[in-house]
Amino acid sequence: MLAAGPLFAEEGGNGTGEFPNFTGMAFGGADAHRTVGGSAGIWLSRYTMALLEASVIPMGSATLLPRGPVKIRGSDLFNFNFVLQARVGVERWEPYGVLGTAVLMNSYRAEITGASAAVAYQGNRHSEFGLEGGRVCGTASRRGGESV
Repeated sequence: MLAAGPLFAEEGGNGTGEFPNFTGMAFGGADAHRTVGGSAGIWLSRYTMALLEASVIPMGSATLLPRGPVKIRGSDLFNFNFVLQARVGVERWEPYGVLGTAVLMNSYRAEITGASAAVAYQGNRHSEFGLEGGRVCGTASRRGGESV
């Protein structure tokens, strides 16, 4: 929220891009975890943008899977997205829609007990794939020196 001033949409155009990064907290279940990530986007045309994003949430002993009697260590949740944004200019408003893919990967080490009762931790990974989409009715734009 402190950086809200620079978040006004920039005018798109060929070869223009953006490299935002972020940090904050992710809330889910009864736990809160810090998160950090970044993205890179490029305007393919005046009305089309491609965006790649990656983030990581260190989750400690939590995973995406239901908890069982197994102890978990070093769980990290990685999020990778590829999104295309298309917008339509209508006077001062520019409604836009997004369509993208996402991969959510949870890597962690789970406790295993050997035959001699020795405890070891084995690396595991659980991944989910998804499609995402949405639309926004409109965003104000600045053209030709007009202020919004």
